Amino acid sequence: MLSCSLEENTSEPSASGGTPSAPKDITATMGNRQVTLQWKEVAEASSYNLYWSNTQGVSPATGKKVANVLSPCMLTGLTNGSTYYYILTAVNTYGESGKSAEIAVALNNAPSAPTGVTATGGEGQTTIAWNSVERATSYNIYWSNTRGASPGQGTRIPNVSTPYVHAGLTSGATYYYVVTAANAYGESGISIEAAVTLDDVPQAPTGVKAEGGDGQVRISWDPVEEAIAYNLYWSNEPDVQIGEKTRIREVSSPYTHRGLVNGSPYYYVVTTINVSQSGSNKESAKSQEVQAIPHTDPAASFLRIAWVQDTGEGRDPFAKGTNLRLMGMDSREGQVERIILGTAGNYSKPLITPGGDRVVYTDRQRKKVYVVNWNGSGLRELFGGIGLAVWRDPRDGREWIYYGVEETAAETCPAVYRTLLDNPGSAELVWNRTPTSVDSFQVSADGRMAGGNFPWPVGGIAELPNKALKTLGSGCWTALSPDNSYIFWVFDTPHRNLFVDDLSGEAGRWVNINGAPGIDGYEVYHPRWSNHPRIIVMTGPYKVGAGPNRIAGGGREVEIYIGRFNPAYTAIESWGRATFNDRGDFYPDVWVSP
Repeated sequence: MLSCSLEENTSEPSASGGTPSAPKDITATMGNRQVTLQWKEVAEASSYNLYWSNTQGVSPATGKKVANVLSPCMLTGLTNGSTYYYILTAVNTYGESGKSAEIAVALNNAPSAPTGVTATGGEGQTTIAWNSVERATSYNIYWSNTRGASPGQGTRIPNVSTPYVHAGLTSGATYYYVVTAANAYGESGISIEAAVTLDDVPQAPTGVKAEGGDGQVRISWDPVEEAIAYNLYWSNEPDVQIGEKTRIREVSSPYTHRGLVNGSPYYYVVTTINVSQSGSNKESAKSQEVQAIPHTDPAASFLRIAWVQDTGEGRDPFAKGTNLRLMGMDSREGQVERIILGTAGNYSKPLITPGGDRVVYTDRQRKKVYVVNWNGSGLRELFGGIGLAVWRDPRDGREWIYYGVEETAAETCPAVYRTLLDNPGSAELVWNRTPTSVDSFQVSADGRMAGGNFPWPVGGIAELPNKALKTLGSGCWTALSPDNSYIFWVFDTPHRNLFVDDLSGEAGRWVNINGAPGIDGYEVYHPRWSNHPRIIVMTGPYKVGAGPNRIAGGGREVEIYIGRFNPAYTAIESWGRATFNDRGDFYPDVWVSP
């Protein structure tokens, strides 16, 4: 049952005489029905003896002996699922050492066979899916054109994951599939066989689009010739799977999916149904996946605005001084400007949390991040650094804060981290491929993308965590749409227009934002997307000073303006002035009720 590689040891015994010391630092590496033991060499030893047992407390008297072994020693022919206990002794011409510390090795079983195997025919392809198997690290598919596919009678497709698309197949042919699970300890038995005949399978729909509304999503697609109906599949997470639970049968384009939760993402694929020559219904492969987030109609929702107000001459538009206070406004109370935190200090870059009930801000004098309830209660310090963005995980509703440590002169963070807002713990690195400017970091609804300056003036979208950067423009105060459309803007140098694009980099257009009533053609600043994809906020007009760039002058006339994009994001279709006072109002953030 046990075998071990043996080598002759030609080292001389110690001149000092005496039995060697016991071996130390024993490690075990497990494999399929085997284990490899290694240990630190004992200077006085000429060989080693191994003793093993299936019960704890092995000794030379109770264990089974394997003599004259050397490190590393591979023990084969073991039983997966069993536990083995080992000790070692060192040997030389003077005798045998005492025993080493005992090491226990539990050989896990190879995984069980997959269940729930399905095979769905498409246009020249089959999609094979199955349930995940505990302890499996990979899967193998065996297929055949005759019944009885198996490792011995089938073609192997190794190292696949579910769902797997088997392409390049022949229409009219029948394909049989079984799946096995594998890990370091071996391969499971085969699953129950699944079969599919590729017979007159229609084409998948193209041109699929999804548009969010109030509690609903409208899905449309191009018609497919000879289609008799379409099936719609949806999920709250990407990579929608074909399955009964998420299927909406026999729909037509356009279809409105109603009764949805505003603010939550929905993902969709569409399939085509037609009738085969045999008279049975056939379903195409799934279309390209699309997504949308339903939102409340802005006209029917309420808004909250948080901003910093300069209590002096309004000359701190960059919110770096200590003559500021934290302000708030709730549209249900009318245009009432209320103080959240009134003690003069630094309250830079306020961020309303996804639930709309708290405000996160940074004290850039103390270099610390804080959170406070909307009513001004519950103020608490979170950690050192600067807050960059807040985000809610759509899968579990937990709120996260993205932050960094600001390099003051450059106003950038060398790295961006995140942690849970209500239970700050260890930092998760999300971006350090480039420095990130502190004013312009926003995260998409799915958490996969972030818009920002990387660093100023380079504007673009970063794929998280720490993947590719897509550069989309040059300027400041970038923003990323809060849904998953990945629409992005960069603010121009004259501080009057947004350059709006998306991840493709091929949809760029200019959108003017200093045409709001009351701005009178002057500069505007602090443009920021709200949590609603059509609502933005900015400040202006900036009149103090001379020359074309007067942002640094601030001014008591600077107020907060709310804008609404048209559905095509080609213009701001309406503006509203939010504040009316003789103070400088800066760094606004807007939250729209879902």
